[in-house]
Amino acid sequence: MPGKAGENDLSNVEITLHRTSGGGPGPAYYLIIDGKGQVQYQGESLVDTVGYRTAQIPVDSVRALIAEFYRVNYFALPGDRGLTPLDLPTCETSIRIGSRYHEVLHGVVLSQTKDSVVHLEDRIDDIAQSVRWIGQKSFRRIVGR
Repeated sequence: MPGKAGENDLSNVEITLHRTSGGGPGPAYYLIIDGKGQVQYQGESLVDTVGYRTAQIPVDSVRALIAEFYRVNYFALPGDRGLTPLDLPTCETSIRIGSRYHEVLHGVVLSQTKDSVVHLEDRIDDIAQSVRWIGQKSFRRIVGR
């Protein structure tokens, strides 16, 4: 992780992922991961667990996820990576490190290839272990596994 001021202080880190189903068969849920490794989940629809849950992941996993954001040069990505109509699934990711913040809204259906944003979305799900709440069937719909 680059040594920019404030970026080694994980207390000021927040990573989010918000998937919408767009009325289709995909799961809709929201994840927040903080620098201490706390994961907050809000299941909205087409998931095994609807409602709010929390879990803890290792701080080293948070560091690895931050490194993934830098690897894909996330802060330089445009905020809109192919919007879809409201009736199609989307995924919004964001990261805050200190005062530095960026978000990317990505039209999931329009991106059938595993580009860097899709890979990052998958890594957030993997590290947060969201499959425990959304369910294996929904998880396979998202990542094609």
